[in-house]
Amino acid sequence: VCVCVCGRARARACGCVETQWRQSQSWHPCTQNRLHFLSLKRMVTDFVRDTTGVTEARALAEIEARVVAGDLSPVMQHFESEMRTPVRNLVFGNILRGILIQAQKSKVVLL
Repeated sequence: VCVCVCGRARARACGCVETQWRQSQSWHPCTQNRLHFLSLKRMVTDFVRDTTGVTEARALAEIEARVVAGDLSPVMQHFESEMRTPVRNLVFGNILRGILIQAQKSKVVLL
């Protein structure tokens, strides 16, 4: 058993060089999960910036820190308020965007 660059145990004894190559090609499982997580952070930050108009770097850094902790409350609060008129907000609002953010969160949690 070989230990991968990311710390996971690998079945092949010669896996270190191959694992380093896979990680550099950015399709290694650990790299993919990190990419999904970074995408989630960007999605939530952009969503908050677009819906609330917050542009201060400090406030956006706080939002990113909350996402790192697993808190999507700014997105969920906006999503809940838009669910009051779902058909109109599906067409003209951000319901679909909220659903895509939830799907990305699920992908991060499951992978």
